[in-house]
Amino acid sequence: MWRLREYRLLWFGDAVSALGSQVTLNALPLIALLTLHGSGSEIGALRVLYMAPFLLLALPAGLWLERARQRRVMLAMDLGRAALALTVPAAAWLDLLGRTQLYLVAVLGGAMTVVSELALPAYLSRLVGPDRLAAGNSGLAVNLATSGTVGPGMTGWLIGRLGPSTTLLVDVASYLVSAVTLLLMREPVPPPALSRRSAAGERTPRDWRGELREGFAAVWHNPPVRALVTASAVASFGVQFVSVAGVVRLVADLDVSPGWFGTAAALAGAGGVLGTVCVPAAVRRLGYGRVLLYGSVLAALPCALFPLSGDPETAVALNCAGFLLIGAGGGATGTATVTLRHLLTPSRVHARMNSVFRLAQFTAIPLGSAVAGLLVDTAGARGTLWVCPVVMTVALIPVLTRPLSRLSTVEPVG
Repeated sequence: MWRLREYRLLWFGDAVSALGSQVTLNALPLIALLTLHGSGSEIGALRVLYMAPFLLLALPAGLWLERARQRRVMLAMDLGRAALALTVPAAAWLDLLGRTQLYLVAVLGGAMTVVSELALPAYLSRLVGPDRLAAGNSGLAVNLATSGTVGPGMTGWLIGRLGPSTTLLVDVASYLVSAVTLLLMREPVPPPALSRRSAAGERTPRDWRGELREGFAAVWHNPPVRALVTASAVASFGVQFVSVAGVVRLVADLDVSPGWFGTAAALAGAGGVLGTVCVPAAVRRLGYGRVLLYGSVLAALPCALFPLSGDPETAVALNCAGFLLIGAGGGATGTATVTLRHLLTPSRVHARMNSVFRLAQFTAIPLGSAVAGLLVDTAGARGTLWVCPVVMTVALIPVLTRPLSRLSTVEPVG
């Protein structure tokens, strides 16, 4: 895998741009707070606006990407995000920065990020082929886990030394580096069909509804893929109970420093890297079905640790252990899921299939957060934390069903 020049370029560019996306996500609320003296609701609105395109644009972006030149799309998104991020320090230097601009940067940046993230796995499957797809996805998953771990702390460190708005210049540089790596790549295989033509050679209009139905069918009419998306959505819903109630339990109920919760959460990223890098070897030895099962169990069982804590010291220890194990299980399961769903669906519907997966996940995440918040207010943080192991156990059911449990080696559909 690492002997493939194009993959090395893609991996490096993705690693740098993933950090850039984390800087944008974490710096915009701090810019609103420190530079514009924004309120809590305004800071929350920035996060909502950044994440909204992940829910609203997933399906149309997936349809469009099936016929687009995906490498060029990723290049355009990198250049667009670089230009967008540059407007913030420029406006700050000219004393023109305002809330409306930050809102626009958040929503446009989120939109370009979701398009780029949908294009990446579809392009990867064409770049490396089915035999090396597990190793290729493992490398990209390491980037995701590492950026999620390093990004928040790196953003805070940069803001402390460069100032809030100037920090986004690092973001600009990261996207430009990614763009250069994409420019240096050679197109490894013919690009996807850009249009359909009739027997007479005339261009025929696209059947958007038919293509959308085909994308849903690639997921819901394919039993193993349907089980994968169900398990992923339920797990995404369940993890939110720890994300929401965990910080309330530690910081508000047990008076633990917020820094300790951040440290525990960062261990989830470290565990994610650990779990991700083990997937290619584990799949060769155990097969996809067992890797999915063991990873899901590893992500589910530690959820029972979080509500057990009765004192601050025990709480910190249990949270650190719990997040590390959940990260490892989630990293292994996530990487195996991405690889498997690409092997089990035709390459011509990969972008649409990915968009359906992302839609399911990004519907489950805010729904889980909302339900967890309501339960914290009514049942308390500790009581809410007991919901997480229950939901994560439910997420095991699709993994235990016959379509997934018996999968070992998988021949690509084509």
